Amino acid sequence: CAPSWTAAKDARAGDFLLVPKLAARWNTSRISMSKYGGNSNRSPFKHGFPINEDTAWLLGLYTAEGSPFPHAALSLGFNEHEIKIAGRASAVVRGLDMAGATYKQQGKYLKVNIGGPVVGRAFADWCGRGSHNKRVPFFILQHKDTKIVWAYLEGLVDGDGSRPKGRDRIVLATSSRALVSQVRLLLARLGVGFGGRPEIQRPRTIVGKHIFSANPLYWIYWSWQPKETTRILNGKIVRSVSTSWRKCDEGILIPIKRVSRRPFDGDVYNLSCSNEHTFIAEGVKVHNCSINEGLEEEKIKLPGDYATPAKYGLKPNDLWENYYAEL
Repeated sequence: CAPSWTAAKDARAGDFLLVPKLAARWNTSRISMSKYGGNSNRSPFKHGFPINEDTAWLLGLYTAEGSPFPHAALSLGFNEHEIKIAGRASAVVRGLDMAGATYKQQGKYLKVNIGGPVVGRAFADWCGRGSHNKRVPFFILQHKDTKIVWAYLEGLVDGDGSRPKGRDRIVLATSSRALVSQVRLLLARLGVGFGGRPEIQRPRTIVGKHIFSANPLYWIYWSWQPKETTRILNGKIVRSVSTSWRKCDEGILIPIKRVSRRPFDGDVYNLSCSNEHTFIAEGVKVHNCSINEGLEEEKIKLPGDYATPAKYGLKPNDLWENYYAEL
C-alpha cells in the first residue's frame, strides 16, 4: 500500500492513521552507568548495564510495576497470583551480581525490593518516576534486536497486562500517555496491529492502598497471532486472517472509527521540523503543511522565534514522546 496524506479537517471514519515503523538506531549490548555512580571498580556495572532479553524483560516489569526506593534499585509490588513473576525478577537480579532481594508481605500483596541505589537511579531515569510519567527506555524503543523489544513488552504485560481466558489477546492498561504512545510504536516495529481507548480510572486497591485518580487510563490491546479463518473457495480450502488494521512497508494502518470536533479557545502553535515537516505525535505519523505561507498571506505575524529542544535542555532529533515525558 502507499498511504497518502489528507487534511485533518477532511478525515472521516474508514480512513486510516499510520503508526510508523521506526528505524533501528541502537545495537548496544551495554549502557554506561557512570552517570549514576556505577563506574567504581567494585561495582558490577563498571563496564555498563547489560542489555539482553532478561534485562529487557526486567525493564519492562519495572516500567509497569516499579518505583524508586531510598535504598533499593527496584521496588516491585505483586499480588498473590504473581509469585512466579517475583521469582523470575529475583533470578535475573542474581544473574547480574546485584544485591539480593528483600520481601515484605502485606496481606495478599508481596513487595520486593531489589538491588542498590545505582541501579535505582538508572531505572528511574530510563523508565520514568511515577505511574503517569513512565516511558520506554530510549535504547529499547529503537533497538535493532527485535528480541529485545519482544522481551521488554513481555515484562510490561507481566506487570500491567492481562490475557483474557478463551481469547488470544493481550490487554494492557497504563496511566502514562507517553508510554501508551511508545507501545504503539514498538508494536508497529514488530508488525502487530492494535486497538485501544482511554477511560476515567475507577477507584482501585494497589498493595493494600486505596487509589483514587482523576487521570485517564489508557487501554491498548493486540493479538500476537491474529485469528485464522478457514473457508471453501472453488472447491479449495482457503485460510485467511481478518483484521481491522493493515500492514504496509511504512508501518501499521489503524482505522478511524469516529471523528468528533470540540470547541477550543486558546493559543495554537506551529510546529516546524526539517525536510518534509513530518513528525510523530501520540505514536501517529503526522504532516504539517506550510502553515507559515497561509499566515503570511493573511498578514498574521508569528510570535517569537523557533522553540527548539536545545532551548529546553533536551537533545536534538528525538521523538515527541520522549520530549513529552521529559517536560
